[in-house]
Amino acid sequence: MTAPTDARPALLVVYAPGSPAPDNLLASLTGAVEPCFVMLADYTEAHVRDAFPEALCVESSAPETAVRWAQERAVAGITTYSELALPFTAALAQLLGLAHHDPAAARAMTDKLEQRRRLAAAGVPTPRFAEIRSDDDIAPAAAAVGFPAVLKPRRGMGSTLVTRVGDEHELRAAVAAALQHRAGDYRVRAAEPALQLEAELRGGSWHDDERFGDYVSVESLIDHGRIVHLTVTDKLPLVPSFREAGNVMPSSLAPGQQEAVRATATAALQALGAYHGAAHTEIKLCPDGPRVIEVNGRLGGGLEYPMRMSSGFDPVLAIALLAVGRGTGELPRFHRHAMNYWVPPPSGAHTVTAIHGLEQVRAMDGVEHIAKLHGIGDRLDSRFGTDTVMIVLAAAAHGKALLDLRDAVDATLTIDYEPAPDPS
Repeated sequence: MTAPTDARPALLVVYAPGSPAPDNLLASLTGAVEPCFVMLADYTEAHVRDAFPEALCVESSAPETAVRWAQERAVAGITTYSELALPFTAALAQLLGLAHHDPAAARAMTDKLEQRRRLAAAGVPTPRFAEIRSDDDIAPAAAAVGFPAVLKPRRGMGSTLVTRVGDEHELRAAVAAALQHRAGDYRVRAAEPALQLEAELRGGSWHDDERFGDYVSVESLIDHGRIVHLTVTDKLPLVPSFREAGNVMPSSLAPGQQEAVRATATAALQALGAYHGAAHTEIKLCPDGPRVIEVNGRLGGGLEYPMRMSSGFDPVLAIALLAVGRGTGELPRFHRHAMNYWVPPPSGAHTVTAIHGLEQVRAMDGVEHIAKLHGIGDRLDSRFGTDTVMIVLAAAAHGKALLDLRDAVDATLTIDYEPAPDPS
């Protein structure tokens, strides 16, 4: 490892799934900081570990095992880009005396039930909610929350096992399915077998184009408690079941609407005790005002790409510099709009059998890159989140032009699937 200098301080990066790809992460950090990687062994696959041969590999339940290793490298700061790694990172930061979200805040940002409790206690408008740990909890939860409702793992990421339920019969079936399948996916397997039921938030028509989704996100940096919002991000409409389809940045909402959204994000972050690091707050655009869907204490998944494309601002680097004490720096200045479109597979488990029209999409005006994540023969399962065959990255002068482009992609690109057997 190259010795850190005053100009290039050592940064401890806790790596787990949900982080930027290794090559992209190194491209952002190299030259600005000296990254020292800790990898969580219970989440990280062998081929990813190979990308960081000098990394320390530890169990996520044992942050104390990384203390001496970090001290020997004289790390000046600590961060993570992964939801899964947030509790470990907060605990290790506290052991090292480094600024970060503290363990209580990290728990509130990764435990949906604790998060709802904190938001409600702080007076942030919150839907009705209840915990389900066994069949005995189903009827009381249904009575307390009502229908329609949303069932989700108490801890999880990427819309994994999130299900809309319309009555108690559907709820019982969804609980059984969630408890059966949750152990098969790293995004929920490490958590206790607990689920959360909450009243479904109903969105309103805030945009002047119905092709935008009825929710947004706010991307933020927090510097020792001072909250700085980088941007509001528009969303493409969700696809069943609550899977994200993509983002358009910056938002096309009116200034007053964006200010209301930012104020809601600020209130939520303060209620959870966010202190030092990044945050991604998803907000439903309801008829009676913005309502928090959830708060994540890290960079929003994949949002570094549209932010770089639309403004030249690198949030991965900004988070690293914040962690080593360089502050939040200049805010992004947007000169165009950018989109990442996660071409959604059908609901259920399917195997990819053919892809048609890819070269025509690649040649479309505005398309800057296509990240192909899966190919012929690969299996995708909508129950386990927002997985996709490919992500289309595009830019244009206006958000509506990107919606037109998304429509053109849908009309041109055809991906064939066949139902896949359930391995469970």
